[in-house]
Amino acid sequence: MKAVIVSRIDNADALAFARRIRSILSEAGCSAEFDQDTATAAGEYGHRLAETDADVVIILGGDG
Repeated sequence: MKAVIVSRIDNADALAFARRIRSILSEAGCSAEFDQDTATAAGEYGHRLAETDADVVIILGGDG
């Protein structure tokens, strides 16, 4: 399974949680990467969401 993780980029807790989810998925044998904006905020490399062939997208954060 391939997953893309999208996180709020203005919230350090959300970014830390995104890293943790990626780690858990990777340990389970899944391919997990960040979208471009999340990756940039985390100081990493990511892919544009529109260009991914992910099976699932995990979105973290929100209004409340």
